[in-house]
Amino acid sequence: LLLLATCTSDQQFPASASVVQHDLGMSCGAIDLNAACSGFVYGLVTAMQFAEGGVETILVIGSDALSGITDWTDRGTCVLFGDGAGAVVIERSASTPTLLGWDLMSDGSAAGILTCEHGGKIFMNGKEVFRRAVLALEAAATNALERAGVTMDDITLVVPHQANIRIVDAALKRLGIPIDKAAMVLERTGNTSAASIPLAFVDALDKGRVEPGDLVLMVGFGAGMSSAAAVIRWDPPGA
Repeated sequence: LLLLATCTSDQQFPASASVVQHDLGMSCGAIDLNAACSGFVYGLVTAMQFAEGGVETILVIGSDALSGITDWTDRGTCVLFGDGAGAVVIERSASTPTLLGWDLMSDGSAAGILTCEHGGKIFMNGKEVFRRAVLALEAAATNALERAGVTMDDITLVVPHQANIRIVDAALKRLGIPIDKAAMVLERTGNTSAASIPLAFVDALDKGRVEPGDLVLMVGFGAGMSSAAAVIRWDPPGA
């Protein structure tokens, strides 16, 4: 299965996942998933459920090209966003579960504070997004940890959505997490929406910040307003 988390599909249909599947020479099911900046964690949790249902291998991609929908005359948003892509491969395993806990939530009453109409550009009520985002990140992380039966002390690495440093810093402080426990690539990538969490996670792996068996908390929020968090055990093949 190929699962593509994106809010910037190239066309209404077919799904961009189908195009990517063909480009990769794959023969499998392929679907798009749109939860904006929360999309990768939504995709990860969805993939884990497919794996539990018997799907052997799942490619989960988070990819967005926000430059095409950015209003370059709006100084409140144009300095924030970037384009990017990241991916992970999920393999079904009969051993210790990899997904320990998760939380998915959406509050459609706030849909209008961060939006992009068909053919339009990104609109964001920055102050309201900031307020809601910090609370959403805290709630999602807390709920996922509780569901996993672990505490923040058990977590080796936190991978937050790379929205902007003010939001991330405020959310981490509310959770009692030092910034050096978080994977951050924001200063190099900007906000790449669904790509930001896999980009930050891979960067942390490359730097040796995560070892097999370590617990990782991934947490994001996005338009919707959506939020998502997952506690995973890092269990790479051959570990």
